Amino acid sequence: MQRNNEFDNTGKIHTNLSVSQLALGVKLLVDAKVITNKNSTELMSMVAKTFKTDRQEVISEDSLRNKSYNFDTSTVEKLKDKIITLLNIARAIKCILFFQQVGQIFSFQELDQFL
Repeated sequence: MQRNNEFDNTGKIHTNLSVSQLALGVKLLVDAKVITNKNSTELMSMVAKTFKTDRQEVISEDSLRNKSYNFDTSTVEKLKDKIITLLNIARAIKCILFFQQVGQIFSFQELDQFL
């Protein structure tokens, strides 16, 4: 996994998701009850203020909220691919932990070989 070591002086979390994908991701986390905020307007405000994307340094709260209700097939597919990547990383971590338990030495820096 490659990390960007450049300092981001905006104080925002930089994501490679589009605004539409970010909005759908937040919606999925709320629907799955991973995020339990009751006030969705307040939640979208926090997300808009906290994140920036490759194309949007400033995310509009209204845009984010609207996109969490109106998304297209392409957005769903792209986010699904990201979620599958997350699942594969979780599976790889589980494999490393298993091998460590049985005495094999693997470090998390070697994670890519399990993906």
